Amino acid sequence: MKLKANLAGWLRPFLPASPWVDRTLWFQRLDDVSNAFSDGRLDEVEGLLKALEQDLAESGLDTGTRVLRLTRLGELFQDLAGDFDEAERLFREAVEIGEAASLDFPTIALPMNDLGLLLTNQRRYREAEPLVERLTSLTRERFGDEDPEYASCLENLAAIYRQTGRTAKASDVRARAVRIRRAEHARTWSSQ
Repeated sequence: MKLKANLAGWLRPFLPASPWVDRTLWFQRLDDVSNAFSDGRLDEVEGLLKALEQDLAESGLDTGTRVLRLTRLGELFQDLAGDFDEAERLFREAVEIGEAASLDFPTIALPMNDLGLLLTNQRRYREAEPLVERLTSLTRERFGDEDPEYASCLENLAAIYRQTGRTAKASDVRARAVRIRRAEHARTWSSQ
């Protein structure tokens, strides 16, 4: 990978719009972040992430790729650097760009889910609720009423309702998720 990255770095000034060059350098930088974290060089991680963000800002990526990379960067800031403010900012930017461009479900669902979970984990339930409700609706439209992904969204929504004192609503939503899980479990066992 290092040889490809070196070649891509050398070619970048000559081929600034090359998807291969961009993708190769992106993955090399992700490897650099992972290696720094694995080697315990935690003081380097945030700087490497900032460099990735700078590269992303300067690249001429298509909207879908930009949203996915913003989301991945947000996850890395959250999980490796512990910088929840930066993660939130990147997730929000990804959601805004994705919604403005009316991107397809998987592309917009990922940052929406990550942002909703981040806000829920920070106990910012009122901010998380509209995101999780929207994601639940999109998931239902995409996969239907009996899908495990829909059940996961319902479970997240039920947790928010419970934490905000709406226990009856939480119980109803949770019961729907349990029914889906039981039906999925029965289908899995009957097909074996």
